[in-house]
Amino acid sequence: MPRRRPALPRILGYLLLILALGSTLMLWLDIIGVADARTLMMPVFVALGLAPESPTMSSPGELFLENERIQKEREEIQLRSKELDDRQKSLEDARVELEARANAIDEKEKAVLEREIALQSRLQQYDNKKANLEQVSRYLTGMPPADAVRILAAMNDQDLIDVLRVTDEIAAAAGEQSLTSFWLSLISRTGADGAARAAEIQVKMVRRPD
Repeated sequence: MPRRRPALPRILGYLLLILALGSTLMLWLDIIGVADARTLMMPVFVALGLAPESPTMSSPGELFLENERIQKEREEIQLRSKELDDRQKSLEDARVELEARANAIDEKEKAVLEREIALQSRLQQYDNKKANLEQVSRYLTGMPPADAVRILAAMNDQDLIDVLRVTDEIAAAAGEQSLTSFWLSLISRTGADGAARAAEIQVKMVRRPD
């Protein structure tokens, strides 16, 4: 009767054969992209002590250094964020100041333009008034003195002074004798009131008020 072989070697042989076939199958499945052989075999590697060290298995010192690095990065980010906020605030303040200056300049330019327009209007009025006074002066100069004096006496003091001054200017430009003194002498002969008014007109003409 033949002697039977021990069962243990056969069992081990079968297990090795199954493992080899399973490994070959998993490798083939990994090659064709059906399964991830490393993920599926990880429990076996862990059981055999062949699994790589997990990041979670780091020492406390390494975890402390990593936390310190992360904390410094956060502080640096916060510092840069604060710098950006301060710079943005400075730019905003500068923008507001520039707008205020621009508005002030616009207001000044507007005021200057308004004064220029008002001055031009006054000059135009003065030119028109002077042209009218020159016309009145020439008209009175061509009239008989008595008629001219009646018209002059009916004017208010300022209009009378303006006409007399324009008459002096026209006469001086033409190199002629002005009728201003003669007209005033005729006004003074119209009575006590006439004499007083003629004297007052002469005083005002000497003062030359603005």
